[in-house]
Amino acid sequence: MFLGSVKAGGVGLTLTAATHLILHYRPWTPGDAEQAEDRCHRIGQSSTVNVYWPQLGEIDEIIDTVLDSKSENIDVVLKNKNVSFVANNLVELQKEIVRYYEDEYGI
Repeated sequence: MFLGSVKAGGVGLTLTAATHLILHYRPWTPGDAEQAEDRCHRIGQSSTVNVYWPQLGEIDEIIDTVLDSKSENIDVVLKNKNVSFVANNLVELQKEIVRYYEDEYGI
């Protein structure tokens, strides 16, 4: 078992014998979280690797919600989904974007 942070687990440690990894520091960006999980499975790995992110309270739930929201935003952009907003000023634009996400994702 390896217990480490995303930074420690993401520097290229070769843990080919590890089958259970606990990453205790949850990053705020989906890419960092995915990369940390991906790096846990190394070339030469012979068995399944299970990665765990402990939930230690409300802050971790908030971070998960933020990560999910960011992932959805990334999917909208990368899937080339065309969304048009028309507004006369920044405040109207912000309101229109919020309405869109409320309707689209139930946020």
